[in-house]
Amino acid sequence: MGNIIIIIGGLSAASLGAWLTYVLQTRITDKQIFENWQNAFMRSAFRGRFSWLTGETNIEKFTKNVQELKLALSQGVVSPDHQNPNNRGGGISQVRNKKYRKDMERVYELLEEILLIVNDPSSFFRDDTERFIDMKRDEILLLINPIWEHFGLPQLKMPTQTGEIEK
Repeated sequence: MGNIIIIIGGLSAASLGAWLTYVLQTRITDKQIFENWQNAFMRSAFRGRFSWLTGETNIEKFTKNVQELKLALSQGVVSPDHQNPNNRGGGISQVRNKKYRKDMERVYELLEEILLIVNDPSSFFRDDTERFIDMKRDEILLLINPIWEHFGLPQLKMPTQTGEIEK
């Protein structure tokens, strides 16, 4: 009976060790997560000023870009091709650095605020809608650019400082 307990205990320890080794070898680093997210932020939703009233900003494309950013932050999916494992990274919950995770949770909230405004038909008639969206996008980059800088990654220009119109 004692031998059976030793064998089972040995097998359990070996299984746990193998599982831990697998998890530690496959766990994505914070730098890799932020590199992945940087690819997601290269979309047009973060290039240039938001220009709703003139019709220069494609609202459907903008909304889709912001939704894809939310997906990247929540699940690590950078491309709409969810089946391709090369298009996956880590979501916010996998960020180890507590400050960075908190900053990215705020980024996610700001993306949700932007979508609420864009999806609200009454926003089209408000003069401050474009400025509000631009301010939210700038705030997002004020949170994320220092993190990218920490990891040696290129920073993005503030949408309000590019002189271009987001299309």
